[in-house]
Amino acid sequence: MQESSCLNQKTFHLLNSPEKCAHNDTMHATMAIELKGRPIPDGNLNQWADRTKNYAQFDYDVYAEVE
Repeated sequence: MQESSCLNQKTFHLLNSPEKCAHNDTMHATMAIELKGRPIPDGNLNQWADRTKNYAQFDYDVYAEVE
């Protein structure tokens, strides 16, 4: 999760550059895949759509953890 936070720090502050254009292209492609109802591959730049990351972060029983 810490690595994802560090990546966000870099990603959210990209200046206009080839790197930013590549990032935006990847985000658009991922959104197009999602809109077609197809599974999005893990490890893509769109962290919100990365199922592996989402399961690691959110796939647990909150009530069991509290107990």
